Amino acid sequence: QEMGSRGIRWKHDDQETLFQFLLYADDVALVAPDAQTLSEMVQVLERVFVKWGFVINASKSGVLHMHTRNPPPTIHLANGEPLNVIDPHVYLGAVFTGQGHFVEDVATRREKARKAFYAYY
Repeated sequence: QEMGSRGIRWKHDDQETLFQFLLYADDVALVAPDAQTLSEMVQVLERVFVKWGFVINASKSGVLHMHTRNPPPTIHLANGEPLNVIDPHVYLGAVFTGQGHFVEDVATRREKARKAFYAYY
C-alpha cells in the first residue's frame, strides 16, 4: 500500500485498488461497498496514519451503513476497539442517513436558514 496524490493504492487478493477518501482538517470519510472492504481500508489507513504520527480515535469515529437490510459485522481498529454504528451522521455540516436520502439534510439546512433569516430581522 502506498499513499498517492489521488488516494491510497491498496493491493488485496492480487488486485490493486485505488480507494478514494475525503480529508478535511482532522476528518476522514471512507466509502466502501461492503463491511469487509471497509475493515481492510481502515487497516490500511491506520498503517498510513502511523507513518504520519496520527491515531484514529474510536470514540470520535463511526460507521454509517447505507442501504443495508441486515446489520453488517462490527468494524474494529487494529487495537481491537470497535467503531460505533452511527445513523444519522453529520459530516462537514451535511446530514447522512442509512437510507441514503437527504430529506433530513434538507430539513436541517432549511431550519438553519430560517433561524438566520429571522435573526437578521
